[in-house]
Amino acid sequence: MKPRILVIAGDRHHPAEPVVAGFRAAAGDQFEFELFGGDFSEPAVGSAAIVLAKLNAQAPKGANLWTDDGLEWFLDAVRDCMALLVVHAGNVGYPEPIQEIVGGKFLHHPEPLDVTFQPTGSHELATSGFTIHDEHYFMESRDGLDVFLESHSEHGVQPAGWVRQSGDTRVCVLTPGHFAEVWQHAAFQSLLANALAWVVTGAKSPKE
Repeated sequence: MKPRILVIAGDRHHPAEPVVAGFRAAAGDQFEFELFGGDFSEPAVGSAAIVLAKLNAQAPKGANLWTDDGLEWFLDAVRDCMALLVVHAGNVGYPEPIQEIVGGKFLHHPEPLDVTFQPTGSHELATSGFTIHDEHYFMESRDGLDVFLESHSEHGVQPAGWVRQSGDTRVCVLTPGHFAEVWQHAAFQSLLANALAWVVTGAKSPKE
């Protein structure tokens, strides 16, 4: 049986379909991807990793998703899986306990424009750089992060990918991913494959 990845995705600005399709294309037959249905009574035990790719709000009113029950469920899920991949909108609007695990939070972004994503050094998760029309996320990042990807635009340079250890949990963060075209881009899919493999096993994808 293939390892199951539980994907938390889908909000008023970021539909779930491109996210799940992007992961399936990136990982091939290595994992089984299951979209979280929002039932906090269902434990995440048995998942190989949690993917957080939605902002902290529900359509259409923008209400806070993480009630006390939801926050407790998420923290338990991360502890159980010990593997968390946060992508794009998954960085937005979450409370301090989740920011502490992630190692940072979203601040703002300018209007979408061409953004260049460039590896820093020779980190094992890095792939070739690429430029694509996307939102340029500006992040508040904490000390002690292993940054392997930066984003460049006319607005400046920001960390766009990092890994960290939060207790026993391997955490990887990626900031690209607003448009469906980004999720279909070969270089971004290589990043996704490496990031998933790293949080699950501590090594990059065997596809690389």
